[in-house]
Amino acid sequence: MKGKKSHNDFGVPQKHSENIPFLSFLQEDFLPKQIQKDARSKIVLDIKEVLIHACSQYKTLLELPLLSFWSTMAHNSYILRSLDSFLSFARRGHFGVVEVPAPDERAAGQIFDIEEQQYKKGLDLYYNELYRVVLNVFLRLSSDPLSGASENIDYAHVIYHNWLFDIPKLLDLCSIYQGGNEEIIQKIVQNVFKVEGAYKDDFLELVKELTDKILPDNIKTLNRHRKREDLDVGLLKTDTEEKEKILIYLYDIVENLGFIISMFPKTCRDDLFLDKKFLMVMESAYMNINSARKQWRIQDEKRDVLKALAKKIENDIIHIIETLFNHVFGDVFAKNPSEKVMKNKKAWTQLHHYMNATGKTDLAKKDDEPNFKFLRKLMKHVDFGGLLQKFPDAHIVKEADLENHQVIVMLQNERIEELINRKHALENKEDTEPSEKPSVNSSPVKDQSLKSSPVKGQEVQKNVEQIPVKKAEELPARTKEEEGTREAIRIIEMHIGKK
Repeated sequence: MKGKKSHNDFGVPQKHSENIPFLSFLQEDFLPKQIQKDARSKIVLDIKEVLIHACSQYKTLLELPLLSFWSTMAHNSYILRSLDSFLSFARRGHFGVVEVPAPDERAAGQIFDIEEQQYKKGLDLYYNELYRVVLNVFLRLSSDPLSGASENIDYAHVIYHNWLFDIPKLLDLCSIYQGGNEEIIQKIVQNVFKVEGAYKDDFLELVKELTDKILPDNIKTLNRHRKREDLDVGLLKTDTEEKEKILIYLYDIVENLGFIISMFPKTCRDDLFLDKKFLMVMESAYMNINSARKQWRIQDEKRDVLKALAKKIENDIIHIIETLFNHVFGDVFAKNPSEKVMKNKKAWTQLHHYMNATGKTDLAKKDDEPNFKFLRKLMKHVDFGGLLQKFPDAHIVKEADLENHQVIVMLQNERIEELINRKHALENKEDTEPSEKPSVNSSPVKDQSLKSSPVKGQEVQKNVEQIPVKKAEELPARTKEEEGTREAIRIIEMHIGKK
């Protein structure tokens, strides 16, 4: 982590610094409708002039020659405060995706007249210019070190030890400039990681803080609120406000995790997947939020809004985990998977650990039954059956762990049977005449040739189109549970036989 600034100027002596008194921003500068007025309801703060002046200062900075630019960045405290205030208060793109107000809007909490709204709308051009020049400042900060022009400047130390970039600032840039600027932000982030390798350690510390404290603590608070039932009208309002704060905070966290997997270097995605706690903490968050969404007592006027926000968080978590699995095992399903993936012992070991732990994240007691709701949802996006089929011989699991693998296969079979049933239902609907009604007792026939891929050790059927499909009357009368048990026993026996 960064320490105190040393007296070394890292090749950028202070004498080259420009003493520009850069403006800092306030929260109200970015509120969409907030305008300060005097007692006569006249606008007393001309934000347009503030924006024009700030843009002019940033443009002057960008026009400085190399040594003056970096000396100013290293020694002018005004510019650091200015950029930090911009990152703190600028509008985040992901607030507004769902109908939940951003924290700054909630802080304002006022009704404004049409005159104010029209005035603020007329500032869009100036705000867009401000966002553009700030983005160019950060782009230059990340690009100069890789441009080849050095002037004997130790860029890595200037950037790192002057806190020109840190992980929270990179995430702020992602959240502010998402939607049309992803390529530029991705370039900035990846350049920063190239310039100074210590950012990787900072990133890992952030992940540890998330998995060890931030997410578990908020989930614990979430559970405490979920179980409250004896609330009068006054307490219900206060409790609802607390739930809203927790959900907004969790929403901000998962959105930032989404930025990491889409804009940070690929090694960061590897680190998230291989982290011993991350996958399970995210599953726990999903399960608790899903439960809260269905059981919470909430004020009627907030019910739809908070349930929509909770649903958005759940979908974001699924997308994050799906992206990580497909990033690590993306080409495993190819005809000839790359040797790099097949020999990646850490990845396969992590997959095995996840199979052992999934479904058990919200168990209150040791003898509670696992809940595979999250896994079933994830299976719509990740082919776990296919992964088990390709499980490398070098990573074959112990007999005691095979039960977890066969659970995956059974759930995968459930998923495929569900899809087959939907397909047959659609076919039956198309074949039925408008005047005819389908029989209530009719049920689609399970296509035996479309079973999910078995775990490693089973024969994979080839030319499945040649396998005859048994008719319904030819199938033995077995329950779904009996079929699953027989399949599980057969899988375990074949694994043991192979070993």
